This record gives sequence, C-alpha cells and structure tokens, in this order.
Amino acid sequence: MRNPRFLELFRKTVSAWPEVTEVESVDQGGQGVAQRITFSDGVQIDLRIVNSAPPSGDDYTKPETIVTKNEKQVG
Repeated sequence: MRNPRFLELFRKTVSAWPEVTEVESVDQGGQGVAQRITFSDGVQIDLRIVNSAPPSGDDYTKPETIVTKNEKQVG
C-alpha cells in the first residue's frame, strides 16, 4: 500500500477514536511531513509515515496495483 492510500486509511481510523480531537499533516521542514494526532487531554503525538521498496520492488512511475487477500497471487 502506497503512502497516499495508507495515509487516508490512517487518518480515517485514528480520527474514529473517541479520545482523538484532530489529525493533521504538519510540515517539519527537512525531516518531512508528520501526522500530528491531538488527544482530548491536549497531548500531541507526531508520527512520520514512510515506505520503501527494494530495487526490484514497486515501480512508483506506474499506478498502484491493489491486491486483496481474496485474489490469487501470481508467482
């Protein structure tokens, strides 16, 4: 799962928690973008979500191929 799709799922899932009041993207300059989670007690947690693939892995110049557990794997 590539970052854009994962981030959408992450925000939706975390936002559903009753104690979470906000989930926002925060630019941290040279360190990238963090997902800031703010809780009802005022605590904030910043998470940086990254992904990678081996050189022979996912080709990011092509659209993502979504595979579900019900689909037969080739190989």
